[in-house]
Amino acid sequence: MKRLSIFLILSLLLFTTCVEPVNVNLGEPVKRLVVDGMITTKPGPYTIKLTTTAKYSVSSEGTNFLLKGATVRISDDTGYNEQLTEVSSGIYRTNANGIQGQVGRTYTLHIETEGKQYQSVPELLRATTGVENVSVEFKYEAPGVKEGFYVYVDTKDPVETEDFYRWNWVHYARETICFNDIVPPGTQPTVLDCCGNCWNIYGCNGCVNIASDVYANGTTISRQLLAIAPYTSRSKYFLYYEQFSLSKDAYKFWKGLDQQINNVGGIFDAPPAIIRGNMFNVADEDEIVLGFFGASDVKPGFVNIDRSGIPKPPNEPPPVMRPPLSGPPPPCYPCIESIIRTPNTPPLWQD
Repeated sequence: MKRLSIFLILSLLLFTTCVEPVNVNLGEPVKRLVVDGMITTKPGPYTIKLTTTAKYSVSSEGTNFLLKGATVRISDDTGYNEQLTEVSSGIYRTNANGIQGQVGRTYTLHIETEGKQYQSVPELLRATTGVENVSVEFKYEAPGVKEGFYVYVDTKDPVETEDFYRWNWVHYARETICFNDIVPPGTQPTVLDCCGNCWNIYGCNGCVNIASDVYANGTTISRQLLAIAPYTSRSKYFLYYEQFSLSKDAYKFWKGLDQQINNVGGIFDAPPAIIRGNMFNVADEDEIVLGFFGASDVKPGFVNIDRSGIPKPPNEPPPVMRPPLSGPPPPCYPCIESIIRTPNTPPLWQD
């Protein structure tokens, strides 16, 4: 047995010390155009974001570069054209009183950059029925179950057409403190109230919530999970949602994204693949262009989730420290518009 152990050790040393390092030349990554944007039946302006894929390195960390200086247009099947304005690097926007999506119209995105012309496959803007019913259920934490308020939606599917759906949501929460210092432990922070109305915005980041009527044509698509609201307070939880119509190509695109997002990396999972959208190079259709330009009918709605009836206490976040009440009242701080905060009353807001 001792001789066998010595033999195994020597064998391991032999195999580990005789391995030569292999330098694999992966080549330079291809620079690709990435398109993100859509036109809807909601009033504009609409935004198109253009980026290019970047080399994965320590400096870039695989992030995309914003594409500046492009010419971007949206046209419809009536011959109407509108050129978008570059409002910041890589962000192109229609006029506030310009083009607006209409059900039954077909829309095409045109891009000119670096001497190349790109455009989308024309997208038909299809109608959607909207959410018919919303239900909320509280579930306690359990193996494989996240604690929270599960929000489900039902929608009636028309029998005459093949239909595809996507849902998105945003949670708005009133904010009273617009400035809070980060200070060393044991010292008093400077906390300033908002000068007026203010709401924090919590979006459905990374969510892909889609469905088709392939198994439910002409019936009700029921108990589609929309969101899980956390139990962090007994106060009401305001959820604004939108239902989007999708074309069949758009549904396939979002389905592919969903599969990649939920690919957990098991041995039976398919390796990641390039998901091609509906954009192409006019002069070279073999060039791979990433992203999708969509056209959707949008039906909005909201739900105020009552979180007051749960017998266990909420998982409240730590309380925010406030300055002493003695002395003159502190000055206020403006509620600055951003992707995570707004001074404007949210759509369909109800206290």
